[in-house]
Amino acid sequence: MHRLTRDEARRIAVRAQLLDADRPGDVVEVIEQLGSIKIDPTATVAPAEQSIPWTRIGWSFEPGQLRKAAEDDRTVFEFDGAFHAGSLLAPMLARMRSRTLRPAMTEYLDANDAFRRDILARLTAEGPLRASDIPDTSEADRIIQERQLQAAGLARECSPWTPVGTAGEPAEVEGSAWRWRVDPGAIATLDDDPGGRAAILNPYDRTSARWWMPRSATSRSGWAFPSC
Repeated sequence: MHRLTRDEARRIAVRAQLLDADRPGDVVEVIEQLGSIKIDPTATVAPAEQSIPWTRIGWSFEPGQLRKAAEDDRTVFEFDGAFHAGSLLAPMLARMRSRTLRPAMTEYLDANDAFRRDILARLTAEGPLRASDIPDTSEADRIIQERQLQAAGLARECSPWTPVGTAGEPAEVEGSAWRWRVDPGAIATLDDDPGGRAAILNPYDRTSARWWMPRSATSRSGWAFPSC
């Protein structure tokens, strides 16, 4: 159990969002850390997908970098009104395919029906495959939860806005009665001091990442919220 002061908790959150003096090198590095950046089609000054990377990278950022990453290099992809890290495509697809609307399943075949149909569909479309070529959907949630915690640095153990599950390590924050999870990488660099800086944040600049979650018949507003 990590016991953090409020200053340490703030430091972890700011660094996880790339808002300290140690700036990232390019837009792909920004999206890989944050997981996604929101697309803002009604921008007055600058759209979110440009202002969010600019806040992290600085004056060396150019809007064309994002277009190149998405259209030419394919290191990021667009989905559901946001640009997402390319490394998240496989676990996001696996999570989408594995979810069903039934609230509970008691028999083994029913519990694995979505995965079974996924495998059959892949074999039909792609022919014979090795087992290693088929993503393990049981790993999808874990991967996405770990990346959500990476983007937040520190998150409540049971939060609808940053559903990190059991990713990372347990932590206590001074003055808080909530249960927290902290990214091990953030703990490892907690004593580093690259310095601070001022940053301008877009209203769509989410300081906690919540990527695609399946709709649920038993959830609020159609979204799947964690049960605690």
